[in-house]
Amino acid sequence: MQLATLDFLNTELTTDFLSDRSVEVVVEQSRFLQFVLGEYQLLFPLAKLQEIFNLNLNQVTAVPGLDSYVMGIYNWRGSLAWLIDLQELLTGSQTNFNANCLCMLTPLKGQYLGIVIDRVGGISSFGGNEMQPVVTPMIEPIGSNFIQGYFLDEHNQPLFVLDSQGIINSFIHL
Repeated sequence: MQLATLDFLNTELTTDFLSDRSVEVVVEQSRFLQFVLGEYQLLFPLAKLQEIFNLNLNQVTAVPGLDSYVMGIYNWRGSLAWLIDLQELLTGSQTNFNANCLCMLTPLKGQYLGIVIDRVGGISSFGGNEMQPVVTPMIEPIGSNFIQGYFLDEHNQPLFVLDSQGIINSFIHL
């Protein structure tokens, strides 16, 4: 048995064939969930989200003895989800939620971390090379360990990208 080879293609044929083709450079786009938190426009990477859903706060079980930003636990499809008030974690001021709010669910070591917010503004896409480094005074009182950087919107206003790992690390180190 003899294997077929591509020896019949010579260098000139291959070079001529490829020189007539245009090559499109694709810039990787990252998608983010956009929302408002106080005076800040924030972005959360969609790749880090398991799900976003409406949350009825009456179904949250409080756990005494934890930091005040920890709202409690929630049964999400038979799995445990710890819920945190993102605004209180980041700024120290508690959110006055309605009975129904939104929960961004992200994986947390075999469980889930639910990041509770008021509302979502939409989904935004940006190229990874457009992200700017954050300067601490820009985000006070939010700690720099919670922000990866920022993008500018069409009005040159900063959209701060949350660092999901920073949020998880702060919760784990209670």
